[in-house]
Amino acid sequence: MFARYPSLQCRPTFRAESLELRLLLATVTGFKFHDQNANGVRDRPFPSIALEPGLAGWTIYRDTNNNSVLDAGEASGVTDASGAYSLSFAVLATTQFPAIVTIREVPQAGWRPTNPDTGATTVVFTSNNQTRTADFMNTQRPQVSGTVWNDANANGRVDHGDVVASGWTVFADDDDDGTLDSLEVSTVSDANGDYVLNPPGSTRIRQVPRGSWRTTFPAAASYNLTLASA
Repeated sequence: MFARYPSLQCRPTFRAESLELRLLLATVTGFKFHDQNANGVRDRPFPSIALEPGLAGWTIYRDTNNNSVLDAGEASGVTDASGAYSLSFAVLATTQFPAIVTIREVPQAGWRPTNPDTGATTVVFTSNNQTRTADFMNTQRPQVSGTVWNDANANGRVDHGDVVASGWTVFADDDDDGTLDSLEVSTVSDANGDYVLNPPGSTRIRQVPRGSWRTTFPAAASYNLTLASA
């Protein structure tokens, strides 16, 4: 036997919400700091020194077309004596379609950004009269980078069979005494053998020796570098 059931019809139900873009007032505030030790964090370069100061006279702007150039009509501001700045502008957005805005600094000769390291960041706006924060840090310190290798055949070249060497300490031997001293800048090679140093100026770059290992390149086991500011 077959039972007869009434037919059923299902219709999806949608909750109607406005997707209309609205013109919103947006504000970005922040500080520009002098990253004296080039570590990307506002701190005390040495325990006896004050917190890293703000930088005056730097232009921060909304890069509307994201072309890395301050164009006519783009909102901009200049940092004051404390490094503070503020920008206000209009954006089109809703909760469903937020406005993602690029905030960028105008570079200056002799300086490089450390945080963000591109000199630009993004902020998001979804409602009217929102304020977002975007800080910037820059340093005058030069940057030295390289890779530590395990020279399997000891020929002083990177070739087949050589692999990267992680965990090696590389340092700026400022007094050229062959020893890593307490105030000298150092770092440890990462999983790819890479290292990055931010020495205060011209220096000699060395690695801390280990037991039975010897340096095959450079022959002097160090680099004597004459470095200008960033």
